Amino acid sequence: MKVYIFMLCMITHVVYGQTTSTGTTSASLTFPLVALLDVEPIGSINLSFTAPTEAGAALGSSATNTTKWINISSAVTTGLTRRVTAQISGTVPNGVRLQLQTANATSGAGTRGTAITPIFLTTTAQTIINSIGGAYTNSGSGVGYNLTYSLDIQTYSLLSSGSSTFSVLFTLADN
Repeated sequence: MKVYIFMLCMITHVVYGQTTSTGTTSASLTFPLVALLDVEPIGSINLSFTAPTEAGAALGSSATNTTKWINISSAVTTGLTRRVTAQISGTVPNGVRLQLQTANATSGAGTRGTAITPIFLTTTAQTIINSIGGAYTNSGSGVGYNLTYSLDIQTYSLLSSGSSTFSVLFTLADN
């Protein structure tokens, strides 16, 4: 019986007396630089003034549109930020200017930047959203940065009847 107890103690000592061995493996992560911008929904907007109904009255200004949204996805290098600029491509009729107001992003996550608003658009790029870092806004209408377009009469004496078509160009660029 003493032999069995001694053997049991030896087996226990051998089992519990083993050392631990570990190993390692390397992991490599790659994050791509991403700079994507989209305007939703697809399609044009129409802005117009309304004719007065009484002599001596000015043109009516029911020309506002809030149906467009900017969506972005951005992955940046450490310390880098981005901005969104807007500019007109084409010719706005004389006497009229287009105002753009940009709301801060209401969806997504990350460093989505700050809207600089309102501005009157010209053919020169102007920053409308600044300090964008690693961020996304979600995709589609009703998410991201809401855009409000408004027509403004700048110089009444330069107005002439007719219609005009031009584009607003948005760019997501590094600061």
